[in-house]
Amino acid sequence: MTATVAVAHAAPELLDGLDLSLVPESEHARFAKRRREDDRLSFLAAWAVASRMVADRMETDVDQLRVVRTCIHCSSEEHGKPQFVDSGLDLSLSHTRGGVAVALGTGCEVGVDIERVPAEPWPPEMVRVVVGDDEPIPFPGQEVRVWTAKESVVKCLAVGLMAPVKDLAIAFRPEGPVVVRWDTRPDVVDDLVLRELDVPEDFSATLAVRVAGGADSLDLDYESLT
Repeated sequence: MTATVAVAHAAPELLDGLDLSLVPESEHARFAKRRREDDRLSFLAAWAVASRMVADRMETDVDQLRVVRTCIHCSSEEHGKPQFVDSGLDLSLSHTRGGVAVALGTGCEVGVDIERVPAEPWPPEMVRVVVGDDEPIPFPGQEVRVWTAKESVVKCLAVGLMAPVKDLAIAFRPEGPVVVRWDTRPDVVDDLVLRELDVPEDFSATLAVRVAGGADSLDLDYESLT
């Protein structure tokens, strides 16, 4: 079976008609907790892109969509990986100041992360939290690539930061990032495919896909909405 992943990247300020009508009702409380205007805008934009993509595929209106969350660890419906009800799609979305990314997977699990490239290199103590003892230290300014790769993987498997990211080893090869070891979930390493996304240079974004058969079973459809 071939897995299909649709990925979209957007700059929130370039999207039209952003309001709460594009955000599933179950996510309104999360929106209300956000105080900074740029954070509220990127949250709206991420859900607007996700809702429009899903509505198009389900051939329905955005206001007919419902989202549920269920934590795989405690079964709570207050948190966990969000999913559109009856869509048959695996969802992941990410947002940061000035950029959002959304991934929809069919026949696979997906995780996506986008971050703004920081103006300064990470302090050594931050590097020690993220980079494993046997991983090469990233070049200054490139630490965010390591973070987005690891964050996309933990979001894909919905384990969150309960799994220490130091236990997840990433190698950056000419063809792109590769998971070479994950002490927490060694059973999934061979099924994980990573792709760095083509986003503006002041951002870093990575897509993770868990698909049986690896890259040979993956069909990726990328769309930039900027």
